[in-house]
Amino acid sequence: MGRWSCAWGRRLNESRAMRLQRVVRGLLWSLGYDIRRITARDPWLAVKNFLEPAKVHTIFDVGAFVGDFTARFLSQFPQAQIYAFEPSPSQYQKLEQRFRGHPRVHTFPIAISDQEGMGRFFLNSNPATNSLLSFSNHAAYPGQFSTNATLSVPITTLDLFCRKHNISTIDILKVDVQGADMLVLKGAENLLRTANIAFVYVELLFVPVYTPHYDGLSVLSYLEQFGYSLLNFYDFGIAPDGRIHQCDALLIHRKVL
Repeated sequence: MGRWSCAWGRRLNESRAMRLQRVVRGLLWSLGYDIRRITARDPWLAVKNFLEPAKVHTIFDVGAFVGDFTARFLSQFPQAQIYAFEPSPSQYQKLEQRFRGHPRVHTFPIAISDQEGMGRFFLNSNPATNSLLSFSNHAAYPGQFSTNATLSVPITTLDLFCRKHNISTIDILKVDVQGADMLVLKGAENLLRTANIAFVYVELLFVPVYTPHYDGLSVLSYLEQFGYSLLNFYDFGIAPDGRIHQCDALLIHRKVL
């Protein structure tokens, strides 16, 4: 009975996620977004509809944590050089050890933002929520998050990093930095404006968690002005009150279409 109950619960959750995807797509379509459905399961299969895996040469994993996305990139794109960024010392140690000596993975213990220098980094009780942003006093679900410590970490922008490392184009930019995703994108304005990033895979937040709160729709609007179209949503997170808490989005630049 318990096994069947779990299976039924999974089907209910999947059905809810699918309904929410349709609602969000309908809303964004009404606002003028060009939404193209490729696949609801694997964003990298969607990428392969437009670029052959062997032609993907440069991938940035911003907010790499312990490298799960980096590992997937290695298996999916056999010619790609992967640049992985993780400012948390404990998580970076795991990331660096995991890919130590791998010729296609380059790890950096720095945070990517909209400026260069040093930044305050918040280490939280759940390491997956570590961020350059603090938790909001007006968070939708107070009491669920707490900060254990802060430290100063080096920060830079994607525009500056690419200039210093002679990187002219990025095939896939993955960004998951717990609320600070807009800062990463603003620091890549030149790359975005010159269409030198083909795909952007970014986390979107729809309820306040960090301060300031960059709503998911504002992130999509920011990318739209540079010629990016939404392909699909992935990995929906549903808040306790039934609202969409977060999801990931894959966008493509119109030059690749």
